[in-house]
Amino acid sequence: MKKEIYQIFRDPSSILIAFILPLLLLFLFAFGISLDLKNINIGIVLESQSPASIRLVDSFQKSKYFNIKIAKSRNKLEPLLIGGRLNALIVIPYDFEKRLLTNGKHALQIIVSGTDANSGALLLNYIESTFVKWEKMEGINRGIKQTNLINIEPRVWFNEEIESRATLLPGSIAIIIILIGTMLTSLIIAREWERGTMEALLATSLTKTDLLLGKFIPYFILGMIATIMISAISIIGFGVPFKGSLWVLLILSSAYLSFALGLGLFISTISRNQFISSLVALTLLYYLGSSK
Repeated sequence: MKKEIYQIFRDPSSILIAFILPLLLLFLFAFGISLDLKNINIGIVLESQSPASIRLVDSFQKSKYFNIKIAKSRNKLEPLLIGGRLNALIVIPYDFEKRLLTNGKHALQIIVSGTDANSGALLLNYIESTFVKWEKMEGINRGIKQTNLINIEPRVWFNEEIESRATLLPGSIAIIIILIGTMLTSLIIAREWERGTMEALLATSLTKTDLLLGKFIPYFILGMIATIMISAISIIGFGVPFKGSLWVLLILSSAYLSFALGLGLFISTISRNQFISSLVALTLLYYLGSSK
């Protein structure tokens, strides 16, 4: 173990795999992959100048999801929608307040670009959600009470803003753990064979168990430090909510990391070549990831 710890500090590749690679992957998953829509360009055709319609426009302007462009005629905004510079068009008709007070239906016209069906459906939900929130506030301001016998108010406990980052990063941490764990140990036995130091180790009184534990434990400690580091960055830096037991997280992470390190040791033992070991490790990880 002492020899392997010295080797970790002498060989920069272990430090790169244990600390730099997890950080690169974590930031890639955090910033490169997102299922949220923000700063969406939408146009609002304001045919009505009533106080209610102005307050509705104000609620869209205050939302963090939208960039608003306002016009009094749809002829000025439709070319922008067709040209792709706007993602949606909201038409507030001249009799908006009358329609709203009559039955609350068909008060708005929403035209969404359908070039990307998934993004279009998500954008439509954002617009409808903003309108419903404004409608509730208007009811409160006018003293209108709810007449429904059952009022359903869904609430998300652990991800109140329903941000995709809080959903993606925990799964990304699991991917990073198995990746760095396998890569860390997939080279160490093969490196001993390539450098000719394995014969010297075999000539000592070490048993197979001693040799494997001596290789396993230092990289287990290194992997757990990396796991704690990326978990702390996710929770503190990216605001991923953590609700649960820290000890359960550490125990499950150590079990998961042990599997990854064992897999890397197995690959390194049978290949005896660092290049082949790395290729086999990446192929196996790809297979495991695609099978899930």
